[in-house]
This record gives sequence, structure tokens and C-alpha cells, in this order.
Amino acid sequence: MTFYSSECSITFDEYSLNLPVGTACGAKVSSRYLSMLHPEEVTTGMSYERAQQFATGRYCARMATGLSLPIVREPSGEPWFPSPFKGSISHTEKYALAWATTEAFALGVDIEDATRTMSEGALEIIASEEERRSLHTFQQAPLLLFSMKESIFKLIFSLKKRWSEPQETRVDVSKSSLKVELELEIDCHLSISATVAGEVIATAAALLPDHRLEKASRFSLFSK
Repeated sequence: MTFYSSECSITFDEYSLNLPVGTACGAKVSSRYLSMLHPEEVTTGMSYERAQQFATGRYCARMATGLSLPIVREPSGEPWFPSPFKGSISHTEKYALAWATTEAFALGVDIEDATRTMSEGALEIIASEEERRSLHTFQQAPLLLFSMKESIFKLIFSLKKRWSEPQETRVDVSKSSLKVELELEIDCHLSISATVAGEVIATAAALLPDHRLEKASRFSLFSK
């Protein structure tokens, strides 16, 4: 097992993410994306609201890959991105976000509604006592920690095809930065990004073959 650590500055009041590789796309959830779904992507049993979120996420994924191919669901529920892409999708009730690249071993992206709060009980499940001590720096810090753990959760599942435990990843939140620590059985470079803006908290994490691939391009996600 190899120990990895990565730290990033938190971007405040900007609907953007600094991503090391690939392309990201964000969009406000809308019914207009329903007609853009491929037949293979249509899933029965969803509410109308959930279907809009799903369709917007698939639209964002196609914009991120630059391909018109369907992004179907694997049995695990994980989105399947056409080779050679690695990708991740997330959404709230109002926004959807996708990130895709051909230059990473694995990646994960998450978006949360910054106006909601987390209960102490939920925090005790996902964060250690030491992690929780760092969450008094600003109002959205607990949700930012949760979001980064979600991004890492998706990254690990994409890599290992197994569900990970919150305790496998340590996340420390300060007033202006976020730090992640984890162990993996792979030789790679860990890159992370985080933003807190308006109604949105977004995080991203990627495992890169080489740190020299990291370009740190800024992607604007939504208009204010």
C-alpha cells in the first residue's frame, strides 16, 4: 500500500473547478435534456424530477467527452463512459456536473446543495473525531468534507470496483484549503479540487499516472 496526500486551495464565490486533466461541464437541471437521452439511457421508474436530473447529467457527460454516444448505467449504478474515457457524474435537484478524461486511472466528482446542513449523527458516520475538529472554520465546511469523501468514494469504486468506507480517506478542511490523505495499491499522483459558491459545493479527485500531466485548467461550471 502507498500513502498519498494532496492539498488544494478552496475556490470561493466562483462557479468553477481547477481540474488537472480532461474537460468538465455543468448545467442547470432542465426538462429540455429529456429529449436528448439515447434509448439505451432511458430508465423506468424515475420520478419526473429525478428524470430531469438524470438527463441533464447525461448531457453534461456527453459535452465533457465530446462524443454523442450513450452513457449507460452499469449494474452498480455507476455511469459507463466509452473507452478510453474515465468519467464521473453528479447532480443536485438544481444542477448537474460531469467530468471526463483519457489521462487518468480513475476520477470522481461530486456536487452538493450548499444550502442544506448535515446532522451531527451523519458527520459521526463519515468523519473521525479528529476530522470533525477541523469543521468549525466556515459554515459549509461539514458539507465540503462530505462532498470530497463522495468524490474519493467514486474514484476508489471506479478503480477497484468495490465500495469503500469513509474512514479509508482522511479529509482536513481549513479556512482556505482542503487536504486529502489515503492509501492505495497503485503508483500514481493524487489531484483534488474544491469550490464553494452560492448554492453549490463541488469537489473533484483524480489519480494520474504522472504529476507532470497536471495542467490545472479552470472550468467554469454555471453562470451566477
